[in-house]
Amino acid sequence: MAIVNAIRNFRINKGKLTSPLFTFCFIWLGVFILYSLSLSDLLIFPISEIGVTVTIIIVPFLAGYFLFSFVNRLAPKKKKNGPYHVVDFQSGAKKALKKTRNLTWFFFALVVVEIAIAGYIPLISMAMGHTVSQFAFGIPSLHGFVLAFGCLLVASNYYDYICFKNKKSLWFALFIISIFVLLVTRKMIMVSFIQLGMIHLITTKVKPKTIFLVVLSVLLVFLLFGYIGDIRTGRQLFIQLAHPSFEYPDWMPSGFMWAYIYIVTPIVNLTNAIHMGQTDTNLNFLCSLLPKVARGALQCAVTDEDAFARSYQISGAFNVGSGYIEIFLSQGILGMAIFSFIHGVISSYVFNRVKKKKSTILLFSVISQINLLLIFGNGYFNLNVLAQLPMAMLFFNNKRIDYIYDANSDDGVIRE
Repeated sequence: MAIVNAIRNFRINKGKLTSPLFTFCFIWLGVFILYSLSLSDLLIFPISEIGVTVTIIIVPFLAGYFLFSFVNRLAPKKKKNGPYHVVDFQSGAKKALKKTRNLTWFFFALVVVEIAIAGYIPLISMAMGHTVSQFAFGIPSLHGFVLAFGCLLVASNYYDYICFKNKKSLWFALFIISIFVLLVTRKMIMVSFIQLGMIHLITTKVKPKTIFLVVLSVLLVFLLFGYIGDIRTGRQLFIQLAHPSFEYPDWMPSGFMWAYIYIVTPIVNLTNAIHMGQTDTNLNFLCSLLPKVARGALQCAVTDEDAFARSYQISGAFNVGSGYIEIFLSQGILGMAIFSFIHGVISSYVFNRVKKKKSTILLFSVISQINLLLIFGNGYFNLNVLAQLPMAMLFFNNKRIDYIYDANSDDGVIRE
């Protein structure tokens, strides 16, 4: 049976590339190393101050991660002493695929409704020269959930492709991403691909050749974004904005400087905010979780109009302050440390619970994506990302069909 063979070949690979501990430390230490190269005059702080900021971020994470890992090892393991049952894998697989497929069609219907209400498709309207905003598209207070739903379904369909070798599921995943392209939502495209990539890493044994191709692809993406940036902003203008500390050679594509400056400026902005002592005691870091109509309840101060005019910015062109900036502005360094500790606990919990069950792998992909993108933003306080977590548990934690992911015996006899 093809389904049985697919499930037998489906293994959970917990290695360095999938470990939240490794990826978190690798990302932040990588930022520190890149900063130490001092390739831009915008990097105004000594390396020691950046080191302090990175330490505030990493050390509490390590404490939370190892604390849960230690407690988890001491905790008694649940024993499954239920009876064995013969399982019809074909019918079980059909149920799982049908569920994802039905939810995917429902997502398509929601997008059609939003397009009908808005009266336009952002990418097509922009291509026709119309002045439209992709940020104004969609039903207010509902659009974020629709995007999160679609992003989760990309991951779910790709999981079905890996588990059941169902090529239609792969095409559905790619089609949802193409919808994100039409809606000009670059963030959800990035989130979808990262979550898809993490599912691939946790379920597939990665060969060195694959790693090489991924690195090469990333370099090509840098080049592509550089050329696009040169067309949109102008090469010389960007070079002026980036303030390279050396004579930027004409033969070098600006994509490398684009990548460098966008990776290091968030930690510079965060360090600048800490240096200026710009902190308060409020709950503004939760503002992004609320619909715009309800943000007044928390007296959210920052609007879309002044998002590029924050006093901690070292340059008006680069406003990102990492996923920690809003927490610092609301709760100070202590708030940053507490958040990192909690993030460490959550990361350890999710990673230790990963198994073939779909809901655990979907949760892993979301948390891993949040982990990787913390240098730019905070997915825990972004409705487009966070809403995926309860949706994964609501739609894909059904014990009546999850048994089909747990086949270990040759004759298909497993514990339900």
